[in-house]
Amino acid sequence: MSIITQEQIDRVAAFVDACGEAKREPFFGPDEEANFQAASNWTRITLTFGDRLHFRSALIPFRRLWSSSDPAHWEATVTILKDSGLPQALELAARDCEAQARWEIDRKDPPGSVPLTRTKAVEVWMNAMVLPDPGRSKELRAEFDAACTTYGHAAMEYAFRSAVKWLGYHFLRICDRAAEPALAFYCERGIVPSFAVGSTMRIKRREKLATGTILLRRGVSDFAPEESFEQKFQRLLGQMDNRALQAVVKYLDASSTELVLAVVRSRSIIDLLTSIGGRLEICVFPADRVGGPARDDFHASSHGAEGRFNIYANNFVVTDDRGLSSLEGNLKRFRAQLLG
Repeated sequence: MSIITQEQIDRVAAFVDACGEAKREPFFGPDEEANFQAASNWTRITLTFGDRLHFRSALIPFRRLWSSSDPAHWEATVTILKDSGLPQALELAARDCEAQARWEIDRKDPPGSVPLTRTKAVEVWMNAMVLPDPGRSKELRAEFDAACTTYGHAAMEYAFRSAVKWLGYHFLRICDRAAEPALAFYCERGIVPSFAVGSTMRIKRREKLATGTILLRRGVSDFAPEESFEQKFQRLLGQMDNRALQAVVKYLDASSTELVLAVVRSRSIIDLLTSIGGRLEICVFPADRVGGPARDDFHASSHGAEGRFNIYANNFVVTDDRGLSSLEGNLKRFRAQLLG
């Protein structure tokens, strides 16, 4: 086993610490949406932004993970994980997550948006909004202003937000699959960081001080109205993990109350559709009888990794075997989330 230095173990610990902070940010959670939709001819583009305050708050841990001058820098951490005598499974996990992160860093947003790599979008926005680069501040600000003029401010902001969202997702995967297990591996062998990981985030709602005084912490959001069941339904339905069910449910002809009751009472997608007067048919696409929008009763269509779904009048849904499997699994998971 290679000997990991104190500086290296502290770097891995700093990365885990920063990721722990990021995990507590709503922006990196499943409810914060950054969505891109475009008409088939690219004449109309809809950019969906999440909460601005959530985003600004999330930039604090993201900057720690992104900046090469920070002890928590993701790239420096991965380099250590690949060459510090870890079990093969952890080393391979680190390499795999690194490859996915690098692919994300080099990719560009869809056509019609901003033709900049994730790296450039992050670089110019971070310089303008978070922490100016001492050596290149003027140059980067000029690039930022020029890009906003060329592509539009909204498109540039979406490119930045989506870059932070997806890069953060990959950084957290590195933490979960490699960095956190690696830190535990070394700690079990007596090689420990020089600081307490997560100490800045261990905030209790009720804390007894050394003097005996009781201190209560209460956030502003604690006073907000409780979420209704229908609001919870819509929030969960909008999460990425539920996109197969969302692809169908959002086009069904039924009220919110009817849909909530149908989901609660149904154990299968067929039961759900039947309960609102609909039906399901399985086919191999393309199929002339049910294969496309040429039918007079066509309502909507969705096609993605989860399968293909055509929705027609009277809640008639046509899908393929993959789509059925996705819907059944998604419905089971969605019901557990809704009723949990």
